[in-house]
This record gives sequence, C-alpha cells and structure tokens, in this order.
Amino acid sequence: MSPLTQGLRYRAACDAWFMLLLTSGVRQGCVLAPALLCVAIDWIPRHTKDKPGIEVDREHFSDLVYADDTAFLVNTTSDAVSSLGSFQDTASALGLRISWPKTKLQNLAAGH
Repeated sequence: MSPLTQGLRYRAACDAWFMLLLTSGVRQGCVLAPALLCVAIDWIPRHTKDKPGIEVDREHFSDLVYADDTAFLVNTTSDAVSSLGSFQDTASALGLRISWPKTKLQNLAAGH
C-alpha cells in the first residue's frame, strides 16, 4: 500500500484517535499545501536507498533541502546519477517526480 492510500492518524483534543483516508492532494493555494510538501520533502531523502554524500570533519552530509529544491552532495558523477535515480524512485511512491529539464549539475571540486 502506498503512503498516500494508508491514511493519516491524528489525535483530537478529546484523546480519541481518528483515521483519515488520503486519496488525493490539496488544491494549490491551500494553507495545508506547504506543510504537506515539507513532510514529503523531508521523508524522501531519509528513505532513499543510495546516500553517498560527503564527509566534513566527522559529519556525513548527503543533501540540502530548501522548499521544493534538493541539492545532493556527492563526490562523483556516478554518485550523482545513483542519488537522482534513488530519489526519483522514492519520490514516485508519493506521486512526486523530478523535473528533468530543471535538473542541474554543478561541479564544485577543484581540478575535476
């Protein structure tokens, strides 16, 4: 069952749990749209198979997310291809897709 058809559980003020079946998204301009997008955008990188990333000191960084944009931090072109493919597969479970015409690659490494 996909995450969109599983539904949403929430607790009301009276401590009762309710289950809402999610079958479609929200209309553009709805006040819930940004909050739901943030939940989805945070969920996708955590559930991708490939997380190459970079090491800074002892910390591992794999991506930067801002609004509906994601930047992958990778060392090689093959890592970039792997990360984008994994991201696309995971995002498709939520009904989202990568806009390939808007996708950009930028090399920040010196001498490569």
